[in-house]
Amino acid sequence: VNPAPVGVVRPEETNASPNYNSVNRNKRSLCLNYREEEARDIFRRLAREADLVMENFTPHVMDRHGLAHGELAKINPRLVMTSFSGYGKTGPLSDYKANGASIEGNAGWDYFHRYPGETPMVMGFYQADAISGRQTAAATLVALIHQTRTGEGQAIDGSMLEAASGYI
Repeated sequence: VNPAPVGVVRPEETNASPNYNSVNRNKRSLCLNYREEEARDIFRRLAREADLVMENFTPHVMDRHGLAHGELAKINPRLVMTSFSGYGKTGPLSDYKANGASIEGNAGWDYFHRYPGETPMVMGFYQADAISGRQTAAATLVALIHQTRTGEGQAIDGSMLEAASGYI
């Protein structure tokens, strides 16, 4: 189904959100169920020719399906793979799921957005999502520059918490 133009939004259509449409024009997408071997094979065929794979599953999802950087690099040594999750792939919080609200609280942002003497307050607009995305993009671009110069791929493991904590 093609995205609906802004202003013509019918709930029965998929991708009918004007916000979604504004950032996803001229993109193609593919949904794969990694539990199926055929889907994993399709993903591997795509990765064989790709410069970049980006994923933001919780840690171990790609490992569990045999699609982590170590496996994909065997078929494409030039591949840059960026993995970005709430807390990264290692450390005591790595198995926890996260979103902008939980990351901002854990990074200490909510403490700075409160009335004097009052308890911390959620900011309402989850800026950690955008900041994490920008940091992910910057790290990925550096890896792609390295790939262009050397032909070597890289695995990037980032976390929203690192991005949000560093921003403070």
